[in-house]
Amino acid sequence: MQLATSLDNPARSENESRPSTVTKDLLHRHERNKFKLDHYHYNGVIDRYAKACTWSKALQVFRVMAHVKMEYDTISFNTTVAACGKVCQWDTSSQLFNAMTRSTLKADTIIVNAAISASEKGNEWEKA
Repeated sequence: MQLATSLDNPARSENESRPSTVTKDLLHRHERNKFKLDHYHYNGVIDRYAKACTWSKALQVFRVMAHVKMEYDTISFNTTVAACGKVCQWDTSSQLFNAMTRSTLKADTIIVNAAISASEKGNEWEKA
């Protein structure tokens, strides 16, 4: 799924545009095949960033998945949407939600609720 190109430019500061050390390390390890990484590893890192309310880093890891041709799963989308929604990045959450609904993955209640919550926090009631 070629999603990363549609999410390359969400609103972010200069500091947020630089890849984090963890993101660089994931990419480096994947490219050098030191470890066989799968979506569980990436989802775990996204989840940690989501819990720390660092949406930009969660989104970076999500993008790295596309870069290394890793298949997204429902958890990848759920966690990234939730990370963006926690800090009122409703537009990015909406883009992710729409991308998931266009994919072969089925949206579940977790992502629907996360997208609604993000829209609510961003005062975008009509989008919810």
